[in-house]
Amino acid sequence: MIRWNTFLDIGDVSVFIMRNEKEKYKELVIGYCSIFINTHNIIVMDISKIKNNNMVFRNESYQLWEQQIKGILLHKSKDFVTVSKTGLNVTALGTWDKRAVTTMDHRDLMIHSLDSYNFLKLSRDNYLVFKCIDPENKIISIQQEQMVLEAGEYISKFVEIYNISIR
Repeated sequence: MIRWNTFLDIGDVSVFIMRNEKEKYKELVIGYCSIFINTHNIIVMDISKIKNNNMVFRNESYQLWEQQIKGILLHKSKDFVTVSKTGLNVTALGTWDKRAVTTMDHRDLMIHSLDSYNFLKLSRDNYLVFKCIDPENKIISIQQEQMVLEAGEYISKFVEIYNISIR
């Protein structure tokens, strides 16, 4: 599937399997925090078939290592919800394009699923990284996974093809 080396500790791990019998897919959803770089990462991998290049997308957001965070996957909407001391964050993992929501103070908002950005891929084997660490400069990175032989083992490396900055 995937193998990469990291020298950073991870914590507050959440693991789920997301299935859709109608669309014939099964995805592994992993949420975790990384020490020193203070990020919470959500990784989605296609596990419908055993193959290389099964990473679908990754979402990175700012999260202090010292603050506990809990991630849950909502079954019906396919939203990944994280709860921490700083608040609640919703990441839409479903296959729908967009969904309207209304806040408690009656503001209308639109939630777009990460899957709705697949048109940015140059190839089906590309995957998307949503770098949302800095709220003033969000970046969508289109990357390609490559298996590289290092010290007698194949390791997954990710090569950036291009980036889009959203301000």
